Amino acid sequence: MSAVIAEVGYFDLGESYAIVAHIETTPELVDGHERLTLLPHVQTFSEYKLHLTLAYVEQDQATADRWVESLGAVYNGKSIKTSAINYGDLPNGEEKTTKKVDAARALAAAREMKQPRTENLYGTTGHTTPHAA
Repeated sequence: MSAVIAEVGYFDLGESYAIVAHIETTPELVDGHERLTLLPHVQTFSEYKLHLTLAYVEQDQATADRWVESLGAVYNGKSIKTSAINYGDLPNGEEKTTKKVDAARALAAAREMKQPRTENLYGTTGHTTPHAA
């Protein structure tokens, strides 16, 4: 299955912002969500907004806007393959995963994207001091 990122935006969480990729709604995704609501759960939000969380950043509008602009330039309108559902659980370190990640490929992709994203987010070139979001 695949999904399309409509646009990158954010949710105001009060103490921080969640930078999210809003996903275009399809009948299959709505059906999947409706089936999931049949499971025992606590409804913490009044409205269902299909999204992928990309980052959490400090409670600063300018910072959130920079992240939205930078990530939106990369992801808005992109189609992505889906492979699993996260039910909101955090890994507890006790379970082993069977999913294998090509670490060298992931690292190469991250390095390729790092410089342009860093320049866009922080407005500097050649800046070597790491920033925490």
